[in-house]
Amino acid sequence: MANTVRGAISALRTPPHTRRDFAGNPTVHNELLTALPRQDWQQMIAKCERIHLTAGVSLYESGAPTRFVYFPTGCFASLLVSTDRASGIEVALIGAEGMLGMWCMLDVSTSPFTALVQGTGSAWRMEVEEFRRQIQALPALSSRLALYRHVRTLDLAQMVACARFHLLEPRLARSLLMMSDRAHGNQFDMTQMLVSHMLGVRRSGVTVAAKSLQERGLISYDRGRMMIRERRGLERAACSCYARARESYERYLG
Repeated sequence: MANTVRGAISALRTPPHTRRDFAGNPTVHNELLTALPRQDWQQMIAKCERIHLTAGVSLYESGAPTRFVYFPTGCFASLLVSTDRASGIEVALIGAEGMLGMWCMLDVSTSPFTALVQGTGSAWRMEVEEFRRQIQALPALSSRLALYRHVRTLDLAQMVACARFHLLEPRLARSLLMMSDRAHGNQFDMTQMLVSHMLGVRRSGVTVAAKSLQERGLISYDRGRMMIRERRGLERAACSCYARARESYERYLG
């Protein structure tokens, strides 16, 4: 298992969503779509609208009707669950490796989550009814999405265990690596309030943990701008949940 986990970490140093398009040009695509047969990929894209999403935009509100599904290609977004004690705690961070609106596969018409864009960038947007028609028409799409749903379930279970058993600093390192993966680089915008939502902890705790990582030379943070300075060291500082999540993705979707 240890070798598999180390292999999953190594694979991350070249973002898996960086590919060449059908003309041979380097670009960033959505992994769920580009894994499909070429004809299916083209059929899906033909039914989508290319949009640009900015940080802070809400894509879904919990309990509200779902009109669109999104396949990020440059942006990334958090799925948040509200509780009695917090305005929202993150249960997933989704970028070019996945999709937003997965519950529409199950013919669910309202969103169980709030979805908030955390990283500015592009996405493909498709109306829900068209999405369901494409699932029926494209067996490869249906199969791929079923595997993705399985991976998301594993991720959620891992996050529950992580929140219960792991200390804040390793959890913060894991979250920063996840954001880096979805931002396609080692620099990205980040607020401590955002991270406190991600981890379900007080902002003061995030401040202490981030200061510790910065003093060790692993990150730098100034005015909401984060830079990962020593990625290998941050990977060693992160809890095992980061590598295990990547190993699950590579096993089922890689």
